[in-house]
Amino acid sequence: MTVRLTPGEVISTARGMVTGELLIADMERHEWQTSMALILSGADPSTFEDVGLVVVPLGPHLAIHWINGTAPGCTFQCRMIHRDDVALLQDECERMLRALYPDGWEGT
Repeated sequence: MTVRLTPGEVISTARGMVTGELLIADMERHEWQTSMALILSGADPSTFEDVGLVVVPLGPHLAIHWINGTAPGCTFQCRMIHRDDVALLQDECERMLRALYPDGWEGT
């Protein structure tokens, strides 16, 4: 079971996402599925029941080869975000981006 984020963890995770220190793993893409293979193969399936988002810190993965420039060749560290926390993270990211770009920011 995926653990819910505390309010402080929501803020620090959103900060990492906004600054680019955390990557969002697009698990629909083959590159990310390959990159996450070791983590996914060793985990209890119940771990993924409530996962809404997977974030990966960029720092530990800078010195390795990347698959098509999209995902690290192997993911060594990641954080599974509970699906109910995704909206909280999105709101916090948008709040931070509005603070960084007060003259306007267009989300994609």
